[in-house]
Amino acid sequence: MNIQKDDIVYKAFAQSNAIMHGCFELSSGLISDTYMQCALLFTENKTGEYISRLCVEKLPKKIIDEVEIIVGPAIGAMIFCYEFSRQINLIRESEGDFIPVKNFFCEKVINANGEKSFTLKRGFKIKPNQKVLIVEDVCTTGNSALKCANVIKNDFNAEIIAAMSIIDRSCGKAKNLFQKENNIPYFALRTWDIMSYDRDNLPNHLAELNAVYLGSQTKA
Repeated sequence: MNIQKDDIVYKAFAQSNAIMHGCFELSSGLISDTYMQCALLFTENKTGEYISRLCVEKLPKKIIDEVEIIVGPAIGAMIFCYEFSRQINLIRESEGDFIPVKNFFCEKVINANGEKSFTLKRGFKIKPNQKVLIVEDVCTTGNSALKCANVIKNDFNAEIIAAMSIIDRSCGKAKNLFQKENNIPYFALRTWDIMSYDRDNLPNHLAELNAVYLGSQTKA
């Protein structure tokens, strides 16, 4: 792992007990010896505020100025999505011409083919051509955030102007998925190359252990 333990972001995770070590099943279905529970990062509001502000500061000013709606994939990104949008609104308010950005979150559903997908519920509406930024707490593959982006684009004819995560742990997969394959700019506050594995290709130190699932998605 390319994590510098004197880094301020690492310290925030560590002080929140949000970095765990053991054997974990991730929301992607992959197995890893490291899990980042961002829900713990946001239990202290000042920590969540600080991390969200750092994330906003990673974005180009053009995106901060243009975005109209922030959307998080699933419940896990809900608090981050809220605080992220609040930080953008604080910047806009300080600059005068204040047009607030809204924040929504997608929810996971099973479609008619029995496949996992996303949808907007709770009265959330997006108008055609509105500019949307997708935010995720941790990207392992990027697939969940991309599925969310495709729902927003295809169901509402909105424009996805970028995607953002606190941590990119995908070892380059997320950036490739967004930028090269789908032409969506992708930003991360930190890139930590933390390995994750298919169940049929586990290293020795994980092969004999039972994986624990800590995500927000209900397991069958």
